[in-house]
Amino acid sequence: MRKIHYRIGMVFMLLPLMWLSWSACKRTLKSNEIVGDSKLVTAPEEFTGIVGAVAPMVYHPYGPSFTIPVISTYKLQLGNGFNADRFYFDNQLSHEVTWFIKFKGTSGAEKQYTGTGNSIDSLHMVWNGSADGYRFFIAGDTVTYTISFLGSSINYTGILYLKNSSSGPINYSTMPRLLSNGNILRYFYIDGMVDGGSGIRTSYTDAGDGNGAGQFFVSTALQVDGHFSYYMKATDNNANTYCGGASGESLTEMYGATSQTDASEVYINAYIYGYGRANTTLTFQCFENDSWNPGDPVPTVRPAAASNDMWYGMVQVDWVGWKLVSIPYSSFKSANNPNSGGGGNRIREPHKLAGFGIELDSYPNGGSTVELSLDAVYLTTNGPFQP
Repeated sequence: MRKIHYRIGMVFMLLPLMWLSWSACKRTLKSNEIVGDSKLVTAPEEFTGIVGAVAPMVYHPYGPSFTIPVISTYKLQLGNGFNADRFYFDNQLSHEVTWFIKFKGTSGAEKQYTGTGNSIDSLHMVWNGSADGYRFFIAGDTVTYTISFLGSSINYTGILYLKNSSSGPINYSTMPRLLSNGNILRYFYIDGMVDGGSGIRTSYTDAGDGNGAGQFFVSTALQVDGHFSYYMKATDNNANTYCGGASGESLTEMYGATSQTDASEVYINAYIYGYGRANTTLTFQCFENDSWNPGDPVPTVRPAAASNDMWYGMVQVDWVGWKLVSIPYSSFKSANNPNSGGGGNRIREPHKLAGFGIELDSYPNGGSTVELSLDAVYLTTNGPFQP
């Protein structure tokens, strides 16, 4: 399977290439996120767009303290680049009007805002790299933004570049504000692993399925985040429901993922792409080391299955397209076979999590061809993942 790692965030390296463009048709209302005043105001005939000493666009980094920067300190000249975790425009308009802002990355991610007023500033819109839908902005994205106005042919377009950094607009492993009712503690990322662990890289199939044995590999065909997803397909020819799976070689990637002891406050979340194949089921496997306690040195060897627990949660993938799934750890069931993680104390102890794996099954009915893609697996506390 794809490797597991902490998500590296991105930071805006804003190297603006801006121009004022005029289109043949005027902007009409579409379904967008309404910010500020929700009323709709069509631009009058005398509307001239952005006004002020600096044109066509003024923009600022938005500091991590969530306070409004002093304009005289942060105002930038066109053509200069800067770094920012969050981004906003600061421009006056010639008249009150309903405006539209759209960010679109080369990754395919998009974010839209709509507001009404005679200005566009940090009181109306602050973008931290979040996206609409099931595709996230990623490091290396070239992002085109377009600002247009209801009833006007005037629009402004520019380009932003998202670069690698240790902090940035989307860093799901370290930004608790992205989950309103808890903290995101660990992010399992298909593209690679940067925290020094081995990652999920051992896959296995059911040899009894013969020519239907599983095909498990990273793919660039579909993504939610990063550059890859993990593709799984198999035919359960021997009708035993089991098709194969993947896990880390040493099952040590989850040590220290959470200090939460209440299993009902811990969630495993993932984006799963369904292909509409009946009986496709994905099983998440969480391995505990019952003899390990937070604060102890992290073991480098695989927990012994005969003396520890493996807890599993099953998801029947009966849809088509991407879907975000969140499963409370308290609903996970214990493995019964001591050889596969059923030899522990049978107490859910999320603070003792050691390793993570996945399994593809033809379930509840064996004998089917099953197929899915997986991306962006998150462990959260105090609530499910909320992008």
